[in-house]
Amino acid sequence: MAIVPQNEGKQRASGQIAICPYGMDVDCMKVIEVYEYALSMLPSSRADDDSLRQYALMWVNSALVEMFEAESSIRASRGEEELIDIPWLENEDEEIPYSDSLVRGALVWYLASLMAKDDDTDAWAVEYRNRYIVAVDESKKNIPTQIKDYYAASYE
Repeated sequence: MAIVPQNEGKQRASGQIAICPYGMDVDCMKVIEVYEYALSMLPSSRADDDSLRQYALMWVNSALVEMFEAESSIRASRGEEELIDIPWLENEDEEIPYSDSLVRGALVWYLASLMAKDDDTDAWAVEYRNRYIVAVDESKKNIPTQIKDYYAASYE
C-alpha cells in the first residue's frame, strides 16, 4: 500500500476526489459502508431491514473512543502525528479517520456484535465481539521508548 501526501486524493467512480484523513492511497470507509458491511455479517437475512441504521453513527462514535489508544499507537509507530482528540463524526457519509486495520479489521466486527445482540443471537454477538477485541489488540503497536531506572540510584 503506497503512502501519499495528505493533500492528494484518490479518484472515485463518481468523479469526486476522496481525501482520506489518514493519508493513505485507499478510500477510507464511511460510516454507512461499515454499517452495510457489518449487516452482511449477520447470520439472519436483514438485507432489507434498515431499523438499525439509526444507531450506526452512535455505535461508530462509541467505537472510536474504544479504539483511540490503538489508533494512536499505529500513528506513532509510523512516525505520523497522533490525534489530540477523539474524532466525532456527525453524519453517516463521513469517512472514518482511523487506519484500515481498525476500520476494516475491527470496527465492522464491533457493529456486527451490536447488531447480533439486537437480533437476539447472543452466540453470534459474543463471537463478533471477540473478533473485534482480537482485531484491536492485533492492530496495536508497541512504541520503543527510553526507560529511566529510578531504582538504580537507591542501590548506590
